[in-house]
Amino acid sequence: MRSQNRTSDRPRPARAPAATNARPESRPAQRLLRRVCGECATPYRPTPQDFRRLGYFGNELDGARFVSGHGCEACRHTGYAGRLAIFELLVMDETVREAILNRKTSQEIRRLARETSRVVSLFEDGVNKAATGQTTIHEVIRMLPRLDKPRPLGELTRLLGA
Repeated sequence: MRSQNRTSDRPRPARAPAATNARPESRPAQRLLRRVCGECATPYRPTPQDFRRLGYFGNELDGARFVSGHGCEACRHTGYAGRLAIFELLVMDETVREAILNRKTSQEIRRLARETSRVVSLFEDGVNKAATGQTTIHEVIRMLPRLDKPRPLGELTRLLGA
């Protein structure tokens, strides 16, 4: 006679109590932008239209070193070589978690996260990387959504630790 192999007869694996009920403490988001070619990168002076499209006015981008690739053999005449990661990390602190549970709008949650957790948006990280010559303004505008008015470059640099 065959023995019946029931699940109740098997020993149960031990559970890790903290791991089974753990909630994520943060939510990452990322995008890839094209990196400016180091061989043909030249300084770029943004136009007033560029500033408007980025959402900046006056001296909010002081100290920026914008570049543009004009194209060469190394980048196959595209002005870009490789990719660059842009990040946003939404920290799930108590204020943000409460806003989500209370079904606040995404704009309200985003505003709270910027105020309490000092979240740097994908767009702001892209602007910061364009200002340091890693990608172009046009690539940031083309690939990243501008949902809020971005903070001045000096504040972004301080928040990102760059």
